[in-house]
Amino acid sequence: FEIYDEGDEAVSFYCTIIMFGTHSLASLFKDMRQSSLLRNWAREFLADFGTALSVILMTGFSYLFPDVHIARLDVPDEFGTTNGRAWLVDLGGIGIGGILIAIFPALFASVLLFLDENITARIVNRSDHKLKKGPGYHLDMLVLGILILICSLFGLPWLVAATVRALTHVTTLATVEEIQEGAHVKKNILQVRETRISAFGAHGLIACMLPILSVLRVIPMSVLFGLFLFMGVGSLRGNQFIERLKLWFFDPAHYPQN
Repeated sequence: FEIYDEGDEAVSFYCTIIMFGTHSLASLFKDMRQSSLLRNWAREFLADFGTALSVILMTGFSYLFPDVHIARLDVPDEFGTTNGRAWLVDLGGIGIGGILIAIFPALFASVLLFLDENITARIVNRSDHKLKKGPGYHLDMLVLGILILICSLFGLPWLVAATVRALTHVTTLATVEEIQEGAHVKKNILQVRETRISAFGAHGLIACMLPILSVLRVIPMSVLFGLFLFMGVGSLRGNQFIERLKLWFFDPAHYPQN
């Protein structure tokens, strides 16, 4: 196997295989719950942890050809700021003129954050999900504003609503039944397990990775791209806008009952 430099067509093709392979494996494992293969506990395990398994398997696959150099996750050698700056941002460093100019983009950023948070929250709290715990839109915005203020003081990325990840989280905690309507299969959510354990657990695991960040260097960027593709495509399932667009390609006689 020849050694290729990054940017070569062969490397690009190899990264594409890894990306779509990650997406295909994650989709396959997710659909195992409706399959008749294996035992029930095995199907449930693959459906619940298939995303992590697909990342592990495709990362292992990327090492089958060690002579092909592909981009992997760039992780710093030590825990600290990006360029060695102080942790606290010097707010007076840009002067009065810079502060006044920053007001205008800050207004647009405020609108963007408000829309992003509320759109995501309303999608998550839609009636189809049958959530029992009431929404707290004003409290969410208050907490988000406080966290953004703290992140800004330390020069950290802002915390914003992650629409795709939020929907993936809800669907993962949902009990779904499939209803056959002619040629279409409609997925109906029976209930969503409303819990804080999964969210706290996920972010707790992220914190646990800080001492062993070097482990993440083994993950190819193409695996992460495949993971993002899987999350994006998964969020389109059941989306009414996408479902209506698909009707253009179906015979009206076979439209679903709704």
